[in-house]
Amino acid sequence: MNLPKKWSPGCIFAYSGLNDVNTYSKSIVGMLAADAIGIDFNTEDRIKLRFSMKKVRNVSYKLVSSDMILANILQEKESLLEIMMVNENTLLGRAHKDNVPYIFSEAGIFPSQTHDMQTINTHDDHICLKKVFHKNYVTFALCISKRHLQDAHDQVEKALTFDFQALISDKYAYFKSLPDFSKFDSKEKEVLNKCFSVMKSQIYSPEGQFTVRSTTPDRVPHKNIWLWDSVFHSLGNKYISEDLAWDSIQAMLDTQDKNGFIPHMATPFKNSDITQPPVFAFGIASLYKHTKNIDKVRDFYPKVKAYLEWVMKNRDHNGDFLFEWQISRNVLCKCDECGMDNSPRFDDVEILESIDFSCFMAKEAHLMSELAYELGLKDDVYYWRDIHHKIKSAINDLLWDEEDGFYYDFERTRNELQKIKAISSFLPLYAGVCNEEQAKRLVDHLLDENSFNTNYPIPSISKDDATFGSDMWRGPVWVNYTYLIILGLKDYGYTDLAEEITKKTTDMIEEWYEKDGTLYEFYDSSNQKSPSKLNRKGIVHEPYDFRVRYQSIRDYGWTNSLYPVLKLEF
Repeated sequence: MNLPKKWSPGCIFAYSGLNDVNTYSKSIVGMLAADAIGIDFNTEDRIKLRFSMKKVRNVSYKLVSSDMILANILQEKESLLEIMMVNENTLLGRAHKDNVPYIFSEAGIFPSQTHDMQTINTHDDHICLKKVFHKNYVTFALCISKRHLQDAHDQVEKALTFDFQALISDKYAYFKSLPDFSKFDSKEKEVLNKCFSVMKSQIYSPEGQFTVRSTTPDRVPHKNIWLWDSVFHSLGNKYISEDLAWDSIQAMLDTQDKNGFIPHMATPFKNSDITQPPVFAFGIASLYKHTKNIDKVRDFYPKVKAYLEWVMKNRDHNGDFLFEWQISRNVLCKCDECGMDNSPRFDDVEILESIDFSCFMAKEAHLMSELAYELGLKDDVYYWRDIHHKIKSAINDLLWDEEDGFYYDFERTRNELQKIKAISSFLPLYAGVCNEEQAKRLVDHLLDENSFNTNYPIPSISKDDATFGSDMWRGPVWVNYTYLIILGLKDYGYTDLAEEITKKTTDMIEEWYEKDGTLYEFYDSSNQKSPSKLNRKGIVHEPYDFRVRYQSIRDYGWTNSLYPVLKLEF
């Protein structure tokens, strides 16, 4: 099946809400260790699981997935090391008698210890590791409980009664349930299976305000759920389960306020007070095309309508059908609402009539008219068509620069275009708001080696901009934006270019998976550096530790979700 076999430090090891209960509140999250075969758990005192390896000659992997590791350890003879998650806070394993597991705390808290048991009590966590010794091997179970030490004891005792082979077969069954990958080569198959392994790890079970399963970008450091991430996740999740794909969107709709507002980020228990790029109609239309589930469209439509009307009321302050993000004074995240946190578009601005926000809204209005037609809502069809026309006209009247052949944001307080050439300015292709000549001129920019035609397309800022570099939205490649622009190019008939960008994008993902064993949040457009070496609101910190600085996040949600979409649908 060409399953993932690469050990990559910092990658996620955790249980999934696809299997059973996996809550935001109580689930534990492990990360593959950098210094040894082992798991570092994201607890307050960083609990570490390691093995007493003796005279190891070689290690090879049969499987490194988000919830099961199968490793061949060559010592005097070859033996198998097996580690798997069995519930949201318990793992089970088997190892050779020379590879006995042990735990310790990074904070220097020493475990209480007997021959077969180690326990650690901290303020927030209660940890129990129990070992059962056999002639040539040891079985073990580790639990990190948020309740009390007795709960940890009870859970490890229960785990040690489980049937190993049945559990392993169940883990393999997930990969067998995925779409047919037979047309792809072995490298592509492995990356696809890696993606679906990561996607599985990001699923929470219903909890608090979430009535359905929800998805998070990466479990750590981003534990919460985000608006546009959830929609992008749904596009890949439909290949796991159509119900899961709809759940990915519904979870964010569950956070909706009575006035229509939907936050950019939420937990089961609280919401943020800003929003994020409106892509609900886009996600719903994409899933409807795939599933033909009109009942879901009928259920979601009024919620999305209320949300978009909230946006029109609260993010278009002068009523000109151009939309303004809420800009903060945080120097490292000037526009969290936009999602392009540190883009130079937001340097030294007050009120920005935004090309991206306006295009997202234009696309939503267009798709809402199509969804209204499917639902037989004739008045709404014309209502949304009128809004789309007004946004389209406003964009072309104010945000298009004929001399440059490019769209820009408009700085309202200075009453002038903010001439920062950013990837957001290609969204008129996605939104269908430019004419054929304008589309051609945008394509000219994509083909220009001095601006957006980089080794790996499409950089978040033009190469000839003074801020171009390797820090997040100031140069690197973001797969979600590339995906939207590919869709726009196809709509305007630039099929060859769309296919070329698609191939370069998937080649980029495959190359760095082969080298680093993970899929990243963003990539180097020049292809000179591993994404792990790119700045992220500050210089790279070595060794990697997201508690010091995030850096380009490993096992990132929408990259893992969109790679299968690009491979299976293009």
